[in-house]
Amino acid sequence: MLKDDKKNDLSRMYGLYHPIPQGLEPLANLFKQHILEEGVSLIKQTDTSINQVVNELQEKYIVYVIECFQNNTIFHKALE
Repeated sequence: MLKDDKKNDLSRMYGLYHPIPQGLEPLANLFKQHILEEGVSLIKQTDTSINQVVNELQEKYIVYVIECFQNNTIFHKALE
């Protein structure tokens, strides 16, 4: 869903898992893993500095944290 920019689907999934105790932890871990993999791929493909890649990814995925994951702190931590 992250690869395909499926924000509505991610929002619905968040809504399903939010009421479950520790239900968001697996989602946040997958979110973090996806961002890390994308960052490594970007660094390998370009001559872009790590700082620039980090900034680009933070700008891109903060939108997901706010819009899809209701600004939940566990997703903020995953983004960091």
